[in-house]
This record gives sequence, C-alpha cells and structure tokens, in this order.
Amino acid sequence: MKSGEFAISSESEFIVPHKIRPLVKLVIANTKSREKQGSFGDRILFINNYTPNITQEIRELVTEAVKGFLEGKYSVPSWTVGEIVFLDIVKLLVDCTPNERGEESNFDC
Repeated sequence: MKSGEFAISSESEFIVPHKIRPLVKLVIANTKSREKQGSFGDRILFINNYTPNITQEIRELVTEAVKGFLEGKYSVPSWTVGEIVFLDIVKLLVDCTPNERGEESNFDC
C-alpha cells in the first residue's frame, strides 16, 4: 500500500514566489473610502460604513483581492496542503465601526 504525501504550511508561494506582493486588508470604518499604504507596504482599502450597497462593494473588493492574488499582484492570507492553496479570505476584512461605541474591532469578519 502506497501512502500519499501530506504537507501543510501557513504561507503559500503562489504564481510569483520571488516577487514582493503587498498584503491586502479591507477595513470598514467611519471614514472616507480610500486606499492607503500600510507601514509594511500593505494595501489597505478603507470602506465607509455608510457606503450605499456596502455588501456589493465588499464583494467586489474581495473578488479584486483574490484575482490579484491569482495574478501575483497581492498577498492574501493563505495556507497550502500539498498542491492545493486555500485562501483565508475571512482575514481580509476588519470592521472598525464598533470602536465608535468604545468596543473592540471585529477581526476575521
């Protein structure tokens, strides 16, 4: 009986392993919608919490981030099992709107 190969890692090198790719984060906050570069070169996209059709806006930005990952433009939290790459898109979105009520931000939305 031949056993299969199994390997797991928390960061996957996908498409372009030697290119520096910025990590993408989507942040919902009570601020104007804009793009900002983080201190480590991350791409941070702020979404105003009063944006009309905010759900659609989030879907479009998540789709753009995944597409950018597949094209080798961005990094997205991911892990691999053998040759299969799983994107942890839950880690893309941070909801900072509870901060206005003195509560903690919601990570991994």
